[in-house]
Amino acid sequence: YKFVSWTPKDQLILDRFDGYWGGKEPWARHVRKEIPNDAARDSTPTCVAQGPDRALYVGTLDLFLNGFGPPTPNSGPGHSSIWRIDPSANENVLTAAHQWATGFTTISACTFDRSGNLWATEMFTNNVVRVSFRNPTSQKRYGDVTTTPRPGGIAPAGEKGVYVAINSLTTTPGTGAVVRLRVRTTGAVRYFNCMFYSFLASCINVVS
Repeated sequence: YKFVSWTPKDQLILDRFDGYWGGKEPWARHVRKEIPNDAARDSTPTCVAQGPDRALYVGTLDLFLNGFGPPTPNSGPGHSSIWRIDPSANENVLTAAHQWATGFTTISACTFDRSGNLWATEMFTNNVVRVSFRNPTSQKRYGDVTTTPRPGGIAPAGEKGVYVAINSLTTTPGTGAVVRLRVRTTGAVRYFNCMFYSFLASCINVVS
């Protein structure tokens, strides 16, 4: 290939050189796109879940933008997002992700419950968020530093509930746990402390 142009932090363009001794290359033009990824803007995908529409929903951490790192312009809570990717849309890698919901802080895991709601854990705010699939701007937060400290993994549990791994950053043996959040029809939430032994689970009501 022969050099055509280079725009710093944007793209490099090369055209096929037909006089190359090794034979003709298959592509007439090669374009290499550069995607900005400095430390302050690194979204860092942390979870992916398949939605009721069979599209993929990807959550991001955005640690520095959410204020957990060196100060940057406009940093603070609420910079994480959920992105929707439709595998059947045949979009290219630069345009396939579409912002579906935003306003989160340090998403660490996500899943869908049996009712179609998306749930996400916000590790550094100690919250678990339920997002309406029909209206992604409708977001309800549960938990706090006492009931869901440093939430990590999350998995569906029944019709309107989820299992959440807590104390995910601890290095002290025996301090990690799994809690079950179950939302009542009244909107109240119950927290269950679950201890797992092999394939058996024992859940105890902690807070109503």
